[in-house]
Amino acid sequence: METIDKEVLAGYEAGTERGRLRTDLGLIEFERTKELLKEHLPLPPATIYDIGGGYGEYSWWLASLGYEVHLFDLSRRNIEMSKELKEEYPGCALAASEVCDARNIPRPGKSADAVLLMGPLYHIVGSEERLCAIRESKRLLKAGGLLFTAAITPYATLL
Repeated sequence: METIDKEVLAGYEAGTERGRLRTDLGLIEFERTKELLKEHLPLPPATIYDIGGGYGEYSWWLASLGYEVHLFDLSRRNIEMSKELKEEYPGCALAASEVCDARNIPRPGKSADAVLLMGPLYHIVGSEERLCAIRESKRLLKAGGLLFTAAITPYATLL
């Protein structure tokens, strides 16, 4: 299995994800993604796996709407920082927040109503490894479940 670039992981371990969705273009990304999720997700209390969910901005927001949310991220620091968001969402809790790789999630098959795979495909660059992460998400989805994903074009740095 291909590993994630050590420099990328070091950046996440340094806490670079904190606040990314609260400034600049991150604000637009966060609000537009929330609109799309609200439009397409099943109604709460559906089970959602936020795979590669960083420090949990989407996870906590979805939990506040009544969803059962499981946050998974490769960065131990992101998982630790996710606990800080609890203060912003009183009365809410995540069902789980765990360190793991998007290509191997420790949950039974057909156990999620929706999967958010919105970070890993930025950093898993090999096509076979990307397919592995997508297959893993598909394994986790119940019949009729929804997969939300995002990837970055190789030309993004030119923009």
